[in-house]
Amino acid sequence: MNGAFAQMNAGLTPAELNAEGGKRFKAGDYRGAAMYYELATGRAAADPVSIYFSNLAAAYLKLGRYPLAQDAAAKALQLEPRATKARYRRAIARKLLKWIPEALLDITTLLTCDPDNSEAKAEYQILIDMQKKDGRGPLAPENILECCSPLPYGSLTSPRHGDPSDPHQQRLPFFRMVPPLQKNAGSNVDGACMECTKPMRKKDLKTCQKCKRVNYCSVQCQRAAWPGHKQTCNVASDDNVTIRTGRRLADHPYFQTHLLLYAMRTMRKPRLRHETHDMILMVVVDMVLVEPSKPNGTKRTIVKNLVAVPICLVPQEVIYTLTHAVHKLSTNKPLHALWIVTTGIYPEGEECKFRLNVLPADEIITSSAHLPHFSLDLHSQSYGVFRRVTCDLDFLFWSINDELRLDIDNYYQFQA
Repeated sequence: MNGAFAQMNAGLTPAELNAEGGKRFKAGDYRGAAMYYELATGRAAADPVSIYFSNLAAAYLKLGRYPLAQDAAAKALQLEPRATKARYRRAIARKLLKWIPEALLDITTLLTCDPDNSEAKAEYQILIDMQKKDGRGPLAPENILECCSPLPYGSLTSPRHGDPSDPHQQRLPFFRMVPPLQKNAGSNVDGACMECTKPMRKKDLKTCQKCKRVNYCSVQCQRAAWPGHKQTCNVASDDNVTIRTGRRLADHPYFQTHLLLYAMRTMRKPRLRHETHDMILMVVVDMVLVEPSKPNGTKRTIVKNLVAVPICLVPQEVIYTLTHAVHKLSTNKPLHALWIVTTGIYPEGEECKFRLNVLPADEIITSSAHLPHFSLDLHSQSYGVFRRVTCDLDFLFWSINDELRLDIDNYYQFQA
């Protein structure tokens, strides 16, 4: 049948097949539409087109063929990571397959690209509710990266190279330099029980004497947590150079402001439930050689990915740390959380494998960051001048790594 169908339409180009599929789809003939879309994707195999796969995913969804719809939408996104229709269709397919975390990250990513998408906003809330009812556990960082692939921003975009003629790299009219963001003095509560999450002072908590990494308010809580904790209690902590430099990254005012702007752009619009935190910005760091020709040479920090993650998918130990940090801050300013992680394996309970910064947004950023031509002047050590920073997500990602790449004198102490 398919062979006869292909022979009958042998004279049609992929674009014509796609158009014919669209006519069938509008008429409600979803099976016919799928056949035309399948033929279009096959004939365009040498030069694949994202929209053909996206349309095929839509037809498969109507036919109830959800695994095929998920695969077709994924192929569309590989060709065009910012294709919002393909992202939405993959999210719906994943939801119908009961892949709730994967669908939720797709919808979050879509809202980063298209923050006013009403269908995506509605699905976001539906998926949040499904995640709560489902009782699914949190995702490890490497699983989050797999669920949110490909990313529409960050490492998949084409990196620009340092160019002295680039106006962003020249001394431009001064707008306003953002001062280092200072955390306000809060209460004396600086810890919590890992089992019942009761906020307490660290000195009043009981520490696991075997691994020295988790704290409990009582012997009862320690015993209740042991079945889960014993799987990671003996795992050695990973205080490696990557996480050490990653910890410093979000503390430096220059990079902190870059990340805060990124957080504002990716997290402000999807914050639909009006809670203190719906999302955390996951900053994935790694180390690369300063000189690739020297395999055993000095390495420097690089930002590999930036992902806005719904808080319901975040590992429990990160939520504990977030709760404590927010409790310590006495401020009415909007707060954003930066979750610094490496790309390694993260057994549950290893607090040493991440760093969480909770930042109050500067007033000028809060009020102006979403204006079309908003920008800031920040002092760049690499260029020795005030460097203009825009709110474009591509530019922010490139600018962070460009600054790290040009730091040949290791001023920022991100080399090892």
